[in-house]
Amino acid sequence: MDNGRAADTPAPGENTKKVVVRSFEWFGELAAFSFQIARSGVVPPYEGRELLRQTDEIGAKSLPLVAVAGTAIGVVKSFY
Repeated sequence: MDNGRAADTPAPGENTKKVVVRSFEWFGELAAFSFQIARSGVVPPYEGRELLRQTDEIGAKSLPLVAVAGTAIGVVKSFY
């Protein structure tokens, strides 16, 4: 039965279904990742010292970016 569509044209709503399925897959993977992160925080070995070291390093390395962003925001706000 020919419905007037080309062979490579997707059925109506087919793209929407793909977007919805991909969205659910993404949220499912995000939930699984979040669960793994939360679980790793309460399962031994506890590495509090390493957590503090990494937090300090990340904070120190992000300071220049925060300073540049703050300066840019200050310049924009000074115009108003």
